[in-house]
Amino acid sequence: MIRKNTISLLAMSAVSALALGATAAAPSSALPAVAAQSCPAVGSSSSGADHISVTFHNQSVTVTARVNDSGPGATALYVTTFAGTRDLAVASSSPVDQRSRTVSFTVPANVHGGADSVGYLVRTTMGATSETAYCYR
Repeated sequence: MIRKNTISLLAMSAVSALALGATAAAPSSALPAVAAQSCPAVGSSSSGADHISVTFHNQSVTVTARVNDSGPGATALYVTTFAGTRDLAVASSSPVDQRSRTVSFTVPANVHGGADSVGYLVRTTMGATSETAYCYR
């Protein structure tokens, strides 16, 4: 009887080891990029950003937007990456002055799996700041 249970336990252990080995090899360490997300505009027509597109990658986020400025000072788009409620990094576009220009830049998200959301706003060199908008993976 002891011998039968021992063989049965060894067989179950071998099957479990094979199953665990197969499971451990399946996941990939890098998540694929998510198709560009279309995100809401921020600011106003004289100082704002629209046509905002965000692509989430494994360790970064690419942002493309049209930044508009026709008021006093110049306008820049600021983006913060988040993993849950933890902020990861902040980056901004170069300032746009008295015109509209498409900007594109990358914001780091150096955690496994990358960012799951971004918060963004526009700020002028005169100190005016828009409401913050969010875009999700």
